[in-house]
Formats: sequence, C-alpha cells, structure tokens
Amino acid sequence: MTCRLKPVLFSLAAAAFLSGSTAPASPTAQVTIEDFEQGISPWKHSENGLFAESDKVHEGMQAARFALDEGSYAERVIDFTDWSAQGGLSFWMYSPAPTDAVIGLVLTSHNPDSEGWVYFYREISIDWSGWKNFFLRKDDFRGARSPSWSDIRRVRFSVTDWKWVVPSPGDAVVIDDLRLLPKETAAKEETK
Repeated sequence: MTCRLKPVLFSLAAAAFLSGSTAPASPTAQVTIEDFEQGISPWKHSENGLFAESDKVHEGMQAARFALDEGSYAERVIDFTDWSAQGGLSFWMYSPAPTDAVIGLVLTSHNPDSEGWVYFYREISIDWSGWKNFFLRKDDFRGARSPSWSDIRRVRFSVTDWKWVVPSPGDAVVIDDLRLLPKETAAKEETK
C-alpha cells in the first residue's frame, strides 16, 4: 500500500508546484488574483491605508477597506505574472457615497532597458455609491517606460504617486474579487 501511495503523493506535489507557474493561463480561463478570504496580510500598505472588511463584502466572507486619505496605498506582489493571454482585469468596488476622490490603479511590470518604475496605470474616479463592477481591458490602461503584459509583478491602489490623484480624507472604498478575465469575456463586458 505504501509503495503505491508514494507516486500518487509525488504527482499531487508536482501538480501543486506547477500550479504556481508564471506561464500564461488559457485565454479562456478566469484567474483569481485576490479575493481577500485569507485577509490582507499579503498586502503592503500605508499606515491606516488598508483594513480587513467583513461587514460589507461582495462575495465570500471578507473584502478589504481602502482609505482615500492622502498618501494611502495598498500593494500586493502577485503570483501569476504573465497576463499576455488574458483580456483584462475585473474587480468590485463599493463606495458608500460619491466623492471627489481619484485614485490610481497600477500594475507594476519590468523592463530591463528602462530606468525607474515600469507600470501600467488607470485613474478611477470615486463618483458613485454602492457596488460597482469594473471590467478593464488592457487598452484601458496607459503605460510608463514600456511595460509588458507578460511580466506583471504587483497590483497597487494608490492615493499618492501622481499629481492627478485626489484624496478624500476620512472616506474609504471596499475592494473585492480581483480577477483576470479571458479575452472573450473582457471584450463583451462593460464596467457597471
């Protein structure tokens, strides 16, 4: 019995190891980047910038509350780095009321031929109330210093880093369910 079990355990271990691969996912696969069900510990953030949220969640038991105070940021190193076969990014965000805040969503990349921070970015105006489902295609982002979709290293929400961000002191949004979308899904979905 023990001899038969070892190859099975080896196969399971190999499959678990390979599932952390940075190879492109199938263009038809949806990939969860973060659902916050394990809390916010993988996130690096400013002091008082990110909190675990269990009262207002979109799906599951937890989400994250992101402060719109000046200087707030929350950033996570991601395991799945090759986004080249995917169509875009989806996430849910809850705002209790419209504000004048504008935050940055940043996807840090890598380019050995560039000096400085290499990234894709997108502005998000917090001008609604309730839950909003964002469907962002790759062409909804602008790039700085020639970033690559095949090498995305971090995702960051920010109320710092650029002159165009606008804080809303004392306000916060809730973020939940960040996912990479297959190309066909990203092509037909709209932010709602």
